[in-house]
Amino acid sequence: MKTLLAILLLIPSLSWGQELITLKKYIQENDMSDLEKRFYVTARCTAMMLVGAKSTARTLKKNESEDLLKLHERYKELSSVLLTKTGIYYFIDKEIEEDQQESQKEIFIWPFIEELTKLYKEDMKYMYLTNGDITQEWIDENKICMTVYYDASQVFND
Repeated sequence: MKTLLAILLLIPSLSWGQELITLKKYIQENDMSDLEKRFYVTARCTAMMLVGAKSTARTLKKNESEDLLKLHERYKELSSVLLTKTGIYYFIDKEIEEDQQESQKEIFIWPFIEELTKLYKEDMKYMYLTNGDITQEWIDENKICMTVYYDASQVFND
């Protein structure tokens, strides 16, 4: 728990300007057999999908298109499944008993993901202000997260 808290405190220093270190770089520079590193990657992916769900929800209020609704539902599904994977990595790594898991979600996992979500929102704003659109790095992050969603073993070299 102390180590994960230290990671949380270091997150602002992991970013340059308004951008987080890329997941690709993080994965390349870290041992992905370490459950704590997997926790971090899946937490980042959960946060990214939550940002997608929230931004599509806001857009849906203005434009209720069928395609946008499907995209919104997809982001919600992805964030839910990735959150489950995030919890699993954390619970196994920290040997959290089942009866303690719900409280650990509230005490540590949700606050951690909320902090990451804030950083992704800042990153997204910065992207739109400087580029007017999402960047290739954002697309690459999504691809990594989709791979984690479908087959984490491809990302974590299992």
